Amino acid sequence: MKFLRRMSRSQRRCLTTAAAALLLLVILVYRKDFGHTYRWSNLSSPDCVFPNDDPNCKHRVTDPPISPPTKDVPEDSPGGPEWCPDVGFERPAFPNGREPQAWQSVRHRNLTVFSAFLDGRRRIGGPLIRIVASGLQEQFNDVGPLFCSLWYAGRDRPATVGPAVYDRIYPSLFHPEMWVAHFVLCPLPVTGGGDGAGGPPPFAVSVTSRPCEATPSNALMLLNRRIPAAEDSDDADDDDGGRGTSFAACFAPVYGKAVNWTVFVEWIELHRILGVRTAYFYNYTMSADLSRVLRGYAEEKRAAAAAAVEVVQWKYPQDKLANYFSQHEAINDCLYRAGHEHRYVAVVDIDEVVAPRRHANWTGMMRALARPRVGAYLFQHAYFRRNSTGERPYLVTQQSLWRTDVVTPPGKIRCKAVYVASDAVKANIHFPYSLAEGFDEYVVPPELAVLHHYRPEPMESFRNHPERFRFVEDRLMRRYNKELTARVRKRLNDYGTPRRDSAGVGK
Repeated sequence: MKFLRRMSRSQRRCLTTAAAALLLLVILVYRKDFGHTYRWSNLSSPDCVFPNDDPNCKHRVTDPPISPPTKDVPEDSPGGPEWCPDVGFERPAFPNGREPQAWQSVRHRNLTVFSAFLDGRRRIGGPLIRIVASGLQEQFNDVGPLFCSLWYAGRDRPATVGPAVYDRIYPSLFHPEMWVAHFVLCPLPVTGGGDGAGGPPPFAVSVTSRPCEATPSNALMLLNRRIPAAEDSDDADDDDGGRGTSFAACFAPVYGKAVNWTVFVEWIELHRILGVRTAYFYNYTMSADLSRVLRGYAEEKRAAAAAAVEVVQWKYPQDKLANYFSQHEAINDCLYRAGHEHRYVAVVDIDEVVAPRRHANWTGMMRALARPRVGAYLFQHAYFRRNSTGERPYLVTQQSLWRTDVVTPPGKIRCKAVYVASDAVKANIHFPYSLAEGFDEYVVPPELAVLHHYRPEPMESFRNHPERFRFVEDRLMRRYNKELTARVRKRLNDYGTPRRDSAGVGK
């Protein structure tokens, strides 16, 4: 970087301005070209199932997106859903009724698929099957058409629909060779009852390169197989067991020894105190200590029928160029995995917590924040220095009490979001990529709630320019000290002594 030191201050200022303008242009291009939503045409006959059952039946098809081009089918296309010929198909089998939780290839396509969800929201084009996938980008590569084989109970052969929509979630404009997060959207045939195929929806789906592929290379269990009878309603049960008052937290993929198990326990218990019913973790690799902890929580779940922790196996193929353990795919899988059971879905890291300033928990906080037509609440970032007072057990949030005096940086750049699941379409690490039409995001004022970030090592801006930041003591989290300490001590007794002291180690 010697040439920067040789430049005058005005030259450096011009270079910085040019770089900022280029970044703004990229953001604007992305928002214009990739922030679109899909609409679906009306059915000519609401009672039809498949064309060979009713030759006048038409199926749901997508309007063409702005950019990039996808495999769109005109409304008068003959390529609607139909039962495949009986050529010896083998029905998918899911032992013990469990999904595979494995990345599966799509034959003859640069694409892998992981999970499939029934998305019944009519205002964003449902009902449809939304498949979490990772693959090359059509903007730079010839991906080829995709089709969906739908497997129904009581049928020995699937129905085929397509071409499906290959909908990019996360763009990588400077890395055409990168495999990035996508949705594969499969239209569902609709009956008068709105449940597809004259009864229950399919139980499984396969993504193929041509219609009625006899031996597909993948089979995904269809999750959340319930389509609401009425149009998406924001009404929910007021009791604590209702979806309208429940929270889920989605954490980034866990790998290696990056997360110390006592901190892991602290974060689970702290979020339970705050009101989170289920914490979702994506297991790329885990230490023996973490595995032991998760087994303990799993046994507790079986005994109490309470899903405090859900672990999704996340063995992404290592031979693909992907973004940070494919975390964009994990975040969007979690949005739909949790969103059918919980009204609010938070996306955070294992060293972060959304801290209400005026309420004791998230329930009170969200009731105060609730605004019409808001699909995501963004919480601004404050950095806390890691510290240890010598108390045992070591609890990061109870001993690290010095933070930046202002949110850094202000606005949405480093914020984290709590999504209203029914109104979110595509989630990002920091803020939404796409919300339902007519919904917006809301940046929460820091006097109401702040994202506490207990990063083990200071970020580059703090290391390089410490003179720009002032730290103040913030004892807000001590309000949870008694209950949190008791919960963590119980877990320490349940799971045994950690293999090394956790103070200040790892995340």
